[in-house]
Amino acid sequence: MHLGREEKEEEEKIELLNSPEDVIKLVLRLSPKVRNSLDGCFDYTGPSFQVETKPVWKEIIKLYKRGVRLRFITEVTSKNIHYCKEMMMYVEVRHLEAVKGNFGIQDGHHYLGHIIQKEGEPPRQLFHVSIKGFVKQQQYQFGASQLEEGVIPDVLEILKDPTDTISIGYRLVMAAKNEILIIFHTARGSFNRLLWRCSFNNLNNKI
Repeated sequence: MHLGREEKEEEEKIELLNSPEDVIKLVLRLSPKVRNSLDGCFDYTGPSFQVETKPVWKEIIKLYKRGVRLRFITEVTSKNIHYCKEMMMYVEVRHLEAVKGNFGIQDGHHYLGHIIQKEGEPPRQLFHVSIKGFVKQQQYQFGASQLEEGVIPDVLEILKDPTDTISIGYRLVMAAKNEILIIFHTARGSFNRLLWRCSFNNLNNKI
C-alpha cells in the first residue's frame, strides 16, 4: 500500500521554461491544484506583472474566492502603488524596501522563480522546482522575511469608510503604550481633533 501511495505522488523535478507562453501555461496548470496557500516575493515590477497578465490575475481572484490564503511581499513605490491597491482587494500585501528576487511558492510543494525583463509583461524564463527539500528551504526563507511571532506586522491598508477609519484610529490610540505618531489628511482637521481627544482621555485613564 505504501508503494501505491508513492506512485500517486507527483514526481519531484526541476524544469526551466523559456517562453512567456509556457510560463503562463504552467501557472494555469498548477493554479487549480493550490489548496491552502500561495506565497510570493516580488521586486517593484512584480505587481504590474500579476495584474496586467490577465490569465494570471483571473487565477489569483479564483484562488481568493476558493479561500486560499494569498501573501505577497513586494516593494511598494509611487509607480506601482495603483497595482498594489488592486492586489490588496484579494491578497495580503506587505512592503519590504529594496526587495530582490521574484518567486512564488504553492502549498509548500512548488517553487516558481523568474526574472521579469520588462515591467507589466510575463517573464521569459521560469525556474520550476518541486523537490521537497528545496521548496521547504525557500518556504522557510519566505517565512523569515515576516516579522517574528508576537510582533504586529507591517500593514498597508486602504480604508474608504469614515466609520472604519475612526474605529481603527480609536483602537490604535487605546492600545498605545508609549508613543503615537499619526498623520491624517482631512479638509477641516476635525478628525485630527477627535483622535487627539481620545489620546488625551486615554492618557488620563492610564495615569
